[in-house]
Amino acid sequence: MGHAHWVFLMSFLLATMAVACLTPSPEEEPALQPTLILTPFATVTPTPAPVPTQPPTATPTSTPETWTYKVKAGDTLSGIAAKYGISVKELMALNGLHDGDYLVAGQELRVPKGQP
Repeated sequence: MGHAHWVFLMSFLLATMAVACLTPSPEEEPALQPTLILTPFATVTPTPAPVPTQPPTATPTSTPETWTYKVKAGDTLSGIAAKYGISVKELMALNGLHDGDYLVAGQELRVPKGQP
């Protein structure tokens, strides 16, 4: 064998050994598996624009014309209210009375005019 054949053979063997050393065996290869990575992100929540508020408009309230009724012994709010054709609540509101208030003989109550 000539010198050129030995050089070629040795070069081939060295190259084969280098490739064998650099190529990992199947046991050494890491198993590649897909990985799901969730990245949180900010969500934009719109802030509602303030709605300008209108000042309340004054509702004209008609104050009924009244006259004074003098409470007699035995009178009740319901009796007086029925006599003048109004509700007990209206009579109480007109006179600033509250549930549980008592009538006293001689007490003066306002009742709407135009009633009997």
